Amino acid sequence: MGLSSPRYLRLVGRTAALNMATTLVASGTGVLLARWLGPAGRGSYAAATAYLGLAMIVFELGLVSAVVFFVSKHKSRADDYVRTSTGLFIPLSVVAAVVSIILALTVMNTADTRRTFLILPVCIVIAFLGGPTTFALQALDIHRWNFVRVAQPAVFLPLVVVAASVMVLDVPAVIALLAASLLVQSCIARLVYTNLRGGKGHFTRTTVAPMVRYGLLNMSSNEAPPRTVEFGG
Repeated sequence: MGLSSPRYLRLVGRTAALNMATTLVASGTGVLLARWLGPAGRGSYAAATAYLGLAMIVFELGLVSAVVFFVSKHKSRADDYVRTSTGLFIPLSVVAAVVSIILALTVMNTADTRRTFLILPVCIVIAFLGGPTTFALQALDIHRWNFVRVAQPAVFLPLVVVAASVMVLDVPAVIALLAASLLVQSCIARLVYTNLRGGKGHFTRTTVAPMVRYGLLNMSSNEAPPRTVEFGG
C-alpha cells in the first residue's frame, strides 16, 4: 500500500479523526472532573494518574512496543507473542501495584489520596494485562485497533456523568470508574482479537529476551506507541 494510495490516505484520515475525537472526549471529561472534584480532589487525581502513567512507562519495560514490532514482523506467531508478553506483565503489574500500595501507606498524607492509591492497583493490573492484546491489534488490523482504543474514553465519560448525577464524586470513586472503563476496553480487545486470531498461544521462553531487549531500547523512543488510556486530566 503506497503512501499516496487512496486506501492509505483514508486510513490516515480516519486515525487522525479518531485521535481528535478521543482528545476532545478526554478534555471534556477533564473539565467535568475539575468542576466536580474541586481543588483538593484535582490534586489527588493528578497524583494518581501521574503515577499510573509513569507505571505504564517504567514498569512495562517498553513491552507494548515490542508486541507491535514482533507481531508486525511475525504475524503467524502473534498468539505466542501476546501470551508471552501477558505472562511477563503479570509480575510487572504486581510490582507496580505494590509500589502504589507502599506510596499510599508511607507518603500520601490525606485519607482520600491514601484510598486512591490503594484502589489504583486495580487500574494497573487491568491496564497491564489488557495491553498485549490491544497492541497486537495495532499490528494486525489498525481498523479494529482504532475501534478498541476509543472504547476506554468513550466509556469513562458517561460513567463519570452518571455517577455524578447520583452521588458526590470523590477521587477514589473516579479511580474505580477508570478501572471499570479499562476493564471494558480490555474485554473488547480480547473479544476482537479472539474473533480475528483465535487467541490460542504459548508462553515462549525464546522470545522473552528479544522482546525485553527491544522494549528497553524503545522505552524513551518516539517510536513507542501511545498508550490507549485517557485519564481526562
